[in-house]
Amino acid sequence: MNVVIQCASSKRSKAGHMRRGDGTPVKFVADPAHAPRASDLVYARPDDLGDDGRTWRAALLEYNRSPGSNPLKLLPAFELYEIPAYGRLAARFGIDKLFILSAGWGLIPSAFLTPAYDITFSQSAEEFKRRRKWNAYQDFSLFPADSDEALVFLGGKDYLPLFTTLTHGAKCRRVAFYNSMNRPEAPGCTLQRYV
Repeated sequence: MNVVIQCASSKRSKAGHMRRGDGTPVKFVADPAHAPRASDLVYARPDDLGDDGRTWRAALLEYNRSPGSNPLKLLPAFELYEIPAYGRLAARFGIDKLFILSAGWGLIPSAFLTPAYDITFSQSAEEFKRRRKWNAYQDFSLFPADSDEALVFLGGKDYLPLFTTLTHGAKCRRVAFYNSMNRPEAPGCTLQRYV
């Protein structure tokens, strides 16, 4: 069985950053124009262009594909979030069976080296952090589509549409747990009420 859990807003303070050519750290948010002013970093969206003409998303994918010493000190996705559930899921199911559904990056393996970011679907988040349905993102979908093991989603209703979209081509059985009063829409998924 493979498990997908949605991202969390609380990130570890030691999380690394992607960097511009001049060494300035980049913090990824949904709306850089409305982010608070900062003298020690710059804000960007994952699909904005970096100094080298590639999107930050493309640069991050290349960083993960290149063997090396991780000079930017990026954390594996399951270690990025402060909530202990991520580590417990990795220990229980295995790092290779755990995936993170990130509002900033898409569907990524738990070992995927991930920079600090503040992007969420939560309606209660500050404006500059909120990803809107109409925002264009080139989300990663890094779950192996040919896997025949069941894929279980643990997350809120705001993340369920992204899960169904990014796993649409998967051949395996997809199960989504929900705890809302109303049964959500999840085309192609088996819905299971979480009590």
